[in-house]
Amino acid sequence: TALHANYNNKNMVVSGFALGNTIESKTKGIWMWCVPHPCKEGHTLVLLDTEGLGDVAKGDSKNDGWIFCLAVLLSSTLVYNSRGTIDNTALKKLHYVAELAENIKIRSTEVADEEEEEDSKFVQFFPSFTWVVRDFTLELVIEGKRVTEDEYLEFALQLKKGISERHKHYWQM
Repeated sequence: TALHANYNNKNMVVSGFALGNTIESKTKGIWMWCVPHPCKEGHTLVLLDTEGLGDVAKGDSKNDGWIFCLAVLLSSTLVYNSRGTIDNTALKKLHYVAELAENIKIRSTEVADEEEEEDSKFVQFFPSFTWVVRDFTLELVIEGKRVTEDEYLEFALQLKKGISERHKHYWQM
């Protein structure tokens, strides 16, 4: 099947990247799709779709890293997709993404004394980050109280009491 978008202001339907409900990856490398901006006449959105991380058919994490880094450098908004709940496994996968982003940061600095200044300049070019969690079916309730999606995320990401210094680095992504 294809991804469809319906722009109300133009009442047009356009097709996009292939979607699949199988374990086989549909996207290989980076695919690009250009569409007219729905709100800014004369502007074009360039949408990039990359193959997922950890494709078992490829088994090449180095390739994953290069594709991810290139996508980060080309994007103004990075959308990270995950499935299910925000649990320890989801956080480990998100941590892996943060580690991949470190590859860009580390290579952007040469001199240790200038690292902080260089990082602050370089961060201007990093895309905004959106985490999309699909197929989430649990009720958003913590300690008997209904919470918003953002409150659930904050709860999942908060530093847990009693965690050692070694683990604090893991949680400070």
